[in-house]
Amino acid sequence: MTPSVSPAPADEGLRRHGIGDLVTAAVVLRPGAQTTASALIGFCRERLAGFKTPKRIVILERLPKNASGKILKRELRSQLAPAASCTRAP
Repeated sequence: MTPSVSPAPADEGLRRHGIGDLVTAAVVLRPGAQTTASALIGFCRERLAGFKTPKRIVILERLPKNASGKILKRELRSQLAPAASCTRAP
């Protein structure tokens, strides 16, 4: 795990024109950490299989969670779906 990212990034597959999943990672940086989505994609490419490597990474301030601390995936999907400013792997 890269030291810049909090321990539990949430990976979500988003439908891409009905053809397949576009692997998207929603990450929260640790306090004071700085990195880019491109750097994180490069980090993942070195350590993961091609089909597991995120094609987009969205850096968030916080993940949506319920009162017991579980990530609200439905809310996260709705935040990620319209995100046009995300970085995609070249």
